[in-house]
Amino acid sequence: EVEYQELDGAQTFGVFEFEADWSEDEEVRVVLHDDTTSVLWPLGDGRFRWSFELTRPDLPPPRLKRRLAVQMGDEAFPYLSREDLDTLIAARAPWFDAETREVVWSMAVRFERRLVDSFGRDNVWLAGDAAHLAGPVGAHSMNVGMQEAWDLSGRIGSILRQGEPRTLLTEYGDERLTEWRRLLAVDGTQDAEEAPDPWIRSNAARIADTIPASGEHLRKLAGQMGLSL
Repeated sequence: EVEYQELDGAQTFGVFEFEADWSEDEEVRVVLHDDTTSVLWPLGDGRFRWSFELTRPDLPPPRLKRRLAVQMGDEAFPYLSREDLDTLIAARAPWFDAETREVVWSMAVRFERRLVDSFGRDNVWLAGDAAHLAGPVGAHSMNVGMQEAWDLSGRIGSILRQGEPRTLLTEYGDERLTEWRRLLAVDGTQDAEEAPDPWIRSNAARIADTIPASGEHLRKLAGQMGLSL
């Protein structure tokens, strides 16, 4: 039996997908504001997605509460209004001066941080969200999960078709667990002593969580800011 452990640091995000006229629409923008993290995703054709971390872990703050909810499958998510979007932009990203048109959809979503204590054994092995959950800004759980599926399928193919040893699967599990303990900072693995900027040093963990990379790519990107992962 594999234990799917819930880690500290669950986050609730107010997510808004909307249409707007804005000329600077080619880059993802990450905003670290006080104790919150937010991200702007340009989706193309004049459509954007803002994800604002809300200040309470389970529900939107009182001024954002709504009795309405968005139903998706068996779950209901608190609905957020156009006014909520305008308020959050004004507080967190006043530089986003786009003329917002239609809000296509919006809701408050809770993102947990979870990690299995083992990626598998015998004939059962895990990849993706079955093994880990992370915050949305760095898109780690999805992106790294796709890499895991590719890696795991290749190892299984090598065992079945080429007679490679089953230790390939054990190595996969060990490598994945080590990587995810680093990504989720389970052991407090961010070292910012070499960072030249004091702001970077004080926000090392939050910055590392927003970089959309893993493995050696993550270490190289973080190293440009003086972070050691």
